[in-house]
This record gives sequence, structure tokens and C-alpha cells, in this order.
Amino acid sequence: MYKVIALIILASVCPAQAQYSGGSGTADDPYQIATAADLLALGETPDDYDKHFILTADIDLDPNLPGRKVFDRAVIAPDWQTSFTGIFNGNDRTISHLTIDGAGLLGLFGQLGSEAQVSDLALEGVSANGTGCAIGGLAGGNGGDITNCHCAGTVRDEGDCWYHGGVGGLVGDNHGSIISSSSTAAVVGDCWLPVGGLVGRNQGRIALSYSAGTVTGMAAHKRRACSWVSKAPPDLATTSPVNWASARRKGR
Repeated sequence: MYKVIALIILASVCPAQAQYSGGSGTADDPYQIATAADLLALGETPDDYDKHFILTADIDLDPNLPGRKVFDRAVIAPDWQTSFTGIFNGNDRTISHLTIDGAGLLGLFGQLGSEAQVSDLALEGVSANGTGCAIGGLAGGNGGDITNCHCAGTVRDEGDCWYHGGVGGLVGDNHGSIISSSSTAAVVGDCWLPVGGLVGRNQGRIALSYSAGTVTGMAAHKRRACSWVSKAPPDLATTSPVNWASARRKGR
């Protein structure tokens, strides 16, 4: 009987097992993301979207590895109603082989809110394929701050949704800030969509950033040319070249 009572007392005072590899989610003690399981746990826990995170190891999301998969939506904040508003420090680490085949709002992050900060992160071997709005390697939509982030791979959108985002190597639809970042991803988009090497549609600020991947716009109807390919507003704030114009047009 005493043993049973002791076990009950211990269960009541011991904290629940952490779902990440360490940390408490504060600025001084961020949650540690060290495995694919940690990253998936973050994505499945919207209550933590406003917390602090740090990547402590490179993560391979190759769907052929055990416990991985081909995602059908963004890994983190995958819907329009919920944004990631926390701090994600990539710690100069790499997430590789993210593979997504879905509709819209695709990327590692679906949507970054105005308070979100993502920094010092590389994405290698991304394959993001969608049929909807706002698709990028790092984020479908960005309203926060992205600093020193880089993406390589392929980003493709065959959707019909020009009025609500675009398709870009790093970010599909940017309303926030992108600084010291780049994309070498190959980008393909239907011509209803704004299509760009770094971002698809930009209504925010971009500085010290560039793209070096191919950009292709495909006309869904033979009589329509791809007028949106790599288009950027004239007041775009840049202090190093952004490859908005390296595009090819197909399907005319």
C-alpha cells in the first residue's frame, strides 16, 4: 500500500516527459529541435507556435527513411487560420530532403506571422509541389522576419490562384522582411501566379538577398502569355542583385 501511495505522489510532482530534445521554450532556454520527431512534434503542437526554438542538429527528412513521409501540407503552421509567431533559430544547421505534395500554403512553414523570426537556416534538396496558393521552400507566406536563410531544390505550383499569393524559391507570398537570404531552387509556376526566384509575390522588404535558380512560367491556356513571371514592385529595397528577370516562358 505504501508503495502505491509513493508512486502516486511521484507521479503528481514529476513533470511530464518533454516532447522535444530539451529546453523550456523561453528566450533563455529555447526548445531544442534535434531530430525529425522533434520537428514533427512542433508542427503538431500549435500551442507552441509562439515559443522559442533552436535547431541543434542537421535533420534529414528523406521520406525513404524510417519515420519520415511525403507531407501533404506544410510541416509547421499548415493552415490559413494559424501562424507560427515564435522564434526559430536554425543555428547554422541544415534541414534536407523536405518533400511536400499538396495544395497551397506549402513550405517548411505554412504561414509566418508578424512576430515570427526565422534565422540561420539552410534547406537542401527541397521538393515542394502544389496546386494552390502561396508556395515556397521555406514558407508559403511570410509576415515576419527571415534572416540568413537559404533554400535549394525545386518548388513547383500548377495552381490557378493568382490573387492570393505566388510561388517562390524561398517564400511564396512575402509581406514581411527578408534579409541576407538566398535561393538556388528551380521554380516553376502557372501564369495565373506571380512566380519568382526568391519570392513569388512581394509586398514587404527584401535586402541583401538574391536568387540563382531557373524560373519558369507555364501558360495554362495557349493564348495567354506569362506576364507575372518574376515580377517585382519598383520600390523593392535591395542592396545586392536579386534575380527577378532570369525567367523563361513556356506554353504560348
